[in-house]
Amino acid sequence: NSEISMPNPSSEDNFKGPIFIVGMPRSGTKLLRDLLNQHPSISIPKIESHIIPYFVRKYGDPCPFKDAADLHRFLDDFETTYFYSLLKGEGMKLDRKDMIRQVDPGSWSSIFQYLLRYFGPKGKDFDGIWGDKTPGYVNHIPLLKKLFPAGKIIHIIRDPRDYSLSVHKTWGKSLYRAAAKWKSTLDRVGRTTQEFAADYMEVFYESLLNDSKQMMLEICRFLGISFVPEMLELKASTEYYGDAKGSTTIVNANQKKYLEALSRGQVQRIEQITYPQLNRLNYPVEFAGGHKPMTGVENKVAQIRDAVNSSLFHMKEKGPVNGLIAFVKLHFQSSWR
Repeated sequence: NSEISMPNPSSEDNFKGPIFIVGMPRSGTKLLRDLLNQHPSISIPKIESHIIPYFVRKYGDPCPFKDAADLHRFLDDFETTYFYSLLKGEGMKLDRKDMIRQVDPGSWSSIFQYLLRYFGPKGKDFDGIWGDKTPGYVNHIPLLKKLFPAGKIIHIIRDPRDYSLSVHKTWGKSLYRAAAKWKSTLDRVGRTTQEFAADYMEVFYESLLNDSKQMMLEICRFLGISFVPEMLELKASTEYYGDAKGSTTIVNANQKKYLEALSRGQVQRIEQITYPQLNRLNYPVEFAGGHKPMTGVENKVAQIRDAVNSSLFHMKEKGPVNGLIAFVKLHFQSSWR
């Protein structure tokens, strides 16, 4: 028998999306997306889009397009994105004629909704809840809410010590710049989500690992949908990197890795950088006695090293030419900007 949780009475029974899953990279956004996609009423693309702030910034808001010719020019541009290149690699191709028949060319929300529904795992004719999992949209929540007033934001947060360690292990990036970005991002989110409080939910990665059922029940209440047990299972591996790579189960032990992998000094420095948010979120502080941010020089040096290591990572993964192209496209189109 399926176990059912009643939706939150304040939620709309006919909520059809969007859901935006946001957060720092290496914080469990893929895991959460894939668990949500197990629900029969949810369809979120398996590839991060990055397209919403990029195109709004490029063409302006309100959307300037007026007719099919404008949409064709937009789609010429869309088909050069890293998002679409990855979709093509998965064998997916956009039906331009169908899109032009169905969207309002002067509406960003209509254009983005069509694209994200179209490339969702349940197909373009799916009529349930649609959404997007792009971590960097955590920096663009006001824009998302402007374009989609009914949209709901799920922000997944991971312990900054494990987050910084994972970023360092995966991409060779600076532990301390990762910590600084974690802290500054949470500062920004705190300032921009107050007016959207009813449509904004913070989910802790550790809670998702420790009590997956309770966490998914709470998310279902937030979305106004019924819980189904399939949301606790994965049909395929959700992770390509890190200690959870290849796993088709929720890896409960994928936390507190920093206790063994980092020195006391490294943990202390991360805690000093993130100290105010560690306290706000009730993460235990092991060694730091207060807040000590990175200096401007330290951050700039780390930024340059991070860019080099990131480009090397992509070149190693995809080859020198394709890797460099991927790095440039991601840097130029990235929602982290």
